[in-house]
Amino acid sequence: MRYLAQLLLLLGPATADAQVRPMATPPPATAFASYGEPEPVRLSEIATNGQHYQRVNVRTTGELRSLGGNTAYFILADGISRVLLIPAIEGTRDADQLVGHPVELTGVVRVLPAQQPLVPCFAQRIPESKCLDPELPVLPNARQDWPPVSITFFSIADATPFGQKKAGAPGGVSLLEIITNPGPYAVKPMAGSSIPTIAATPRSGCR
Repeated sequence: MRYLAQLLLLLGPATADAQVRPMATPPPATAFASYGEPEPVRLSEIATNGQHYQRVNVRTTGELRSLGGNTAYFILADGISRVLLIPAIEGTRDADQLVGHPVELTGVVRVLPAQQPLVPCFAQRIPESKCLDPELPVLPNARQDWPPVSITFFSIADATPFGQKKAGAPGGVSLLEIITNPGPYAVKPMAGSSIPTIAATPRSGCR
C-alpha cells in the first residue's frame, strides 16, 4: 500500500499538468485558401469561356506583356488569346521583371463588369466585386481596348525552358538547372591537363 501511495504521488502532478496544458493554437489559414487548389486550364479556354470559370482558381501559362501606359495591370497572351492580369497584392516588381517572358501563374478568373455597381455589404456600400471577393482587389470596369476576362493572380513564375534563359535575366541559370539539365554545363578536361573545368554553352551578350 505504501508503494501504491508513493506511485500516486509521483503520477499526480504529471497527470494534472497534462490536463491543464493548453492546446496548441492552430496555424492561421493560408491567404486565398478559400479558392481551393488551382485547376490547370489552357489560356484559350479561359479567354473564350470566362463565365464558365468565373471565380475559379486556375493555373495557366502564356507570355506576360505590359498594358501600355497602365502600370497596375498586365496582359497574358497565347497566340490570339488574351486575358487581363491583376495582381492580388500590391507590388508588381517581380511581374515587371518578367514582361516578355513565358510565365506560369495561378489566380482567380473574373469577368470584367460593364459598369460595376455599389452594393450594401459589410455595413457599407462597396463595389460589387469587393463584396463577392473580399480578399481580392476591386475589379476595374471593362474597356473596349482590354480583354473582357481577367485573372487576379496570386503567384507568377518564369516558364522559360531550361537552356534558353539569358544571363542576368529573372530566373536565370540556377543550381537546379545545372543539376536537372547538366548537358550545357558538362565538366570537360582542359587541353593538356587532367584538371576538369566547367564548359558552359556561350550565351548572348557573353564572350
